[in-house]
Amino acid sequence: MNNYPAIQQELKSEKTLNRICMALDLTAGNDNAKAEARKYAASVLAEIEKSAGSKNDLTACNPHSVAQAMIDAAKFKLMIDGRQHAHLIKYGQSASLQIGYRAYLAKIKEAYPDADFVVTPIYEGDDLEIWDEGGTQNYKLKKKNAFSDGENGLQGILFAVTYTDNGRLCRKVTPVPKSRIDRARGAAKQDFIWKTDYIEKAKAAAIKNACKHFFASLQGLQDIAQYDNEANHDPNKGLKAAPLIENLNNEIFNEPDKKNSLDEDDDSDVIDMTDEEPVVL
Repeated sequence: MNNYPAIQQELKSEKTLNRICMALDLTAGNDNAKAEARKYAASVLAEIEKSAGSKNDLTACNPHSVAQAMIDAAKFKLMIDGRQHAHLIKYGQSASLQIGYRAYLAKIKEAYPDADFVVTPIYEGDDLEIWDEGGTQNYKLKKKNAFSDGENGLQGILFAVTYTDNGRLCRKVTPVPKSRIDRARGAAKQDFIWKTDYIEKAKAAAIKNACKHFFASLQGLQDIAQYDNEANHDPNKGLKAAPLIENLNNEIFNEPDKKNSLDEDDDSDVIDMTDEEPVVL
């Protein structure tokens, strides 16, 4: 069933445009604000139209669910477009908002515009070294096969961010093991999304894990992490029963951390940048 005309009508309605304005912290009713809201809605409609006929055919979704997911994205100032900060995913007859790993990186860049990132999967046979030297943590990575992809043979995700903070050049590094990533997957309400793009979801889980420690003061970053937890994870699925945020924080984010191993997580202090240049994402 193609609901695209109804979705288009819903997203272009006066009511929805006013909701977008408020979500974007714009003045509802103002002509310039409405123009921005229309532009935002148009970008979402373009993504919906592109999905027609695919496994993720959003044109079959309930128009109200599409509008709500779009409003949720707008509240976090995330675009649903080719930047892949956020995605609409068809779940039954409804659309749900999924936060991509690039959204977490974008929120870090809002606070630290010069931030550069390494977000890369580590596979069996890859040579990863992380060491401390005079209180400074360094790392080197040599990949056995640069074309390895997917879940098979994955050991974990390496996340590193380099940025300037009050004139000091800093680097934060953490390897997040596959076991921890798979606990996040075990609590996911919609496992088919992991099956569709495991590495994308694994990167998001790894970055969320790291940012819980590194950037707790960045409210925008923590807001999207909390939304993702509440909207897309079930505390009774794969985890012992407990309040959702507490469960995910305790089971995924806050285990005792140990350094320099993909099997045991790294608490990763702020460190000075070495001569090694990071991969810019």
